[in-house]
Amino acid sequence: MVNFINANQLIILILAFLFFADGLLPRIQMLMLNNNVFIGNSTLKILLIALIALSAIASKIKKSYFRSFGFVFLLYLIIRSIVGIVLNGEYDVIYIISGLFSYYSLVVFAIFFTYLKITQKKQFFRIRRSPIIIFGLLCSLIGIYQYRTTDPIFAVESSDGAFSVLSYQFGYYIRGFSIFSSPLNFAHFLVYVFTLSFLVLIKNKHKAFMLLPIAIIVYGIYSSITRAAYFELIFSIISILMLTISGYRSLKIIPVIYLIMGIFIVNYAPIISNSISSNIGSDFSVGLRLAQWSQYIDGIQRSGVINLLFGSGYFQTENINLSVYGSTIIDNTYLAILSQIGVLGGIIFLLAIGEVYLKIIIISSRYNDIFLDSALIIFSTYPFRAFLNIEFNSFFIILVLTYSYYYLRYGSKIGGSNG
Repeated sequence: MVNFINANQLIILILAFLFFADGLLPRIQMLMLNNNVFIGNSTLKILLIALIALSAIASKIKKSYFRSFGFVFLLYLIIRSIVGIVLNGEYDVIYIISGLFSYYSLVVFAIFFTYLKITQKKQFFRIRRSPIIIFGLLCSLIGIYQYRTTDPIFAVESSDGAFSVLSYQFGYYIRGFSIFSSPLNFAHFLVYVFTLSFLVLIKNKHKAFMLLPIAIIVYGIYSSITRAAYFELIFSIISILMLTISGYRSLKIIPVIYLIMGIFIVNYAPIISNSISSNIGSDFSVGLRLAQWSQYIDGIQRSGVINLLFGSGYFQTENINLSVYGSTIIDNTYLAILSQIGVLGGIIFLLAIGEVYLKIIIISSRYNDIFLDSALIIFSTYPFRAFLNIEFNSFFIILVLTYSYYYLRYGSKIGGSNG
């Protein structure tokens, strides 16, 4: 049984990495299958959820899960779905279910994944950092080339339309996307690789040779012309410095500070964008986004107290146009949550991810492992990043990736003491 559980965790780790580096598997298929894609990210997500469920069957679930905000959030989504289907108001059953799956399926199962009890008698698995850093470095070089030459290099869409690169053009520029499905996902992945590399530089002596790869990775992030990634990089550096100077306890409060900073920056976005270069802060794009957010806030306020508390069930999709909300582009996690599951759902969601964040702090401080620290650093930036995009899958896949690594290398023996 132990070998089966370990094999299952290893498969989860591999699939999670492929989901994170979201263009890798589609491009391999496009190369081998005449530019067609048979297994996309939706299929990977379903496989990951199935394997996480299998892990729960093969191992044990900690009792603390059933007292957690993660479990409360799951119950809230189930009840909210049933009520929405029974009332069958503005949206049909398929729309409601697809919306919840799109936003929260990976969130719910990633949180659930952290409450498994998988023990190891010895270290089963040790992953080396260098292959991930080298892969990130190669991706950076490709993205930089795309940005500098305005040559995409690779096809931006598969023949069957199952894979395409989103928002890779910015005026006369090609935004670096490397092999990924968007410049945003490319830059987000590079920020994760940056945290690994920077932590190696700080925590290990005689690692000055990491300075050049770090510089290339930072330029790769810049080549994406993605404002959200620039902020994520800056806040990741701040979190790393806080961790280095003040230890793990200092990171407990940092997400709250980033949340407050996010509110401030969003309110003063036009002023800030006027003070920086047009590539980084286009006043037009900032103004457009703020106008869309204002439109959604107005729509939520006009939808009534019930919808404000419990949500209307609406989620962002290109296939629907709503008179209440106007444009379908939200690009703000908080507004997306408010419009779909309401203020109550949003509060439970924040409490659930806060609870998981504290769990990551506990295991990171116990083992002082760079992979665990990297996940902690990235998650510390989430409250701010959530202002600038709809961020569910791209962050919570890191949680799955991290915990599959943690279970394989250490097991969850210490998890029994912290819930």
